[in-house]
Amino acid sequence: MSEDTIRERMLAILAQIPPGKVLSYGRLAELAGFPGRARLAARLCRTLPEEGLPWHRVLSADGHSRIPSEETREEQFRRLWDEDVPMRSAEQVDMTWALWQPGEN
Repeated sequence: MSEDTIRERMLAILAQIPPGKVLSYGRLAELAGFPGRARLAARLCRTLPEEGLPWHRVLSADGHSRIPSEETREEQFRRLWDEDVPMRSAEQVDMTWALWQPGEN
């Protein structure tokens, strides 16, 4: 399968994550049909040219950001805070409560 197809499927899942919920990079890849491709999902989110996609709703499995840029990381958590995403600390999402499950209301 081509990387373009993988990208399209991951973008389709990313676009569905509702405000107030998050996914891990690994879960994003898994839902798109590519288990074990968390690094590819991370790279995709890091290089998104599309405006309006909720890149900020994807984190590492432990709820931390892996974005190298401090400024972008701060923006990510500011957006999550504005959406009332449950947090464990200023820079860690509570993945137990915030993890999105497709099909939930």
